[in-house]
Amino acid sequence: MLYFIQFPHPEISATYGMDKNAAAETRRLLPDYAARNRTPLGAIHTVYPGIGNVEVDGSGFKFVPAR
Repeated sequence: MLYFIQFPHPEISATYGMDKNAAAETRRLLPDYAARNRTPLGAIHTVYPGIGNVEVDGSGFKFVPAR
């Protein structure tokens, strides 16, 4: 699951990524917005239940599943 890698390190892209810089920027903007505004996030390729909150964790982020 890329979420284990890309939440803490949004700058890491898959080898098949078309525009790695734009993808990394998006992986920073959305979680940063969610974390700072305490907006719940629903996402695929995360841990069950796929809905939770995002926290800033160093230079990356951490997904906290809803309980």
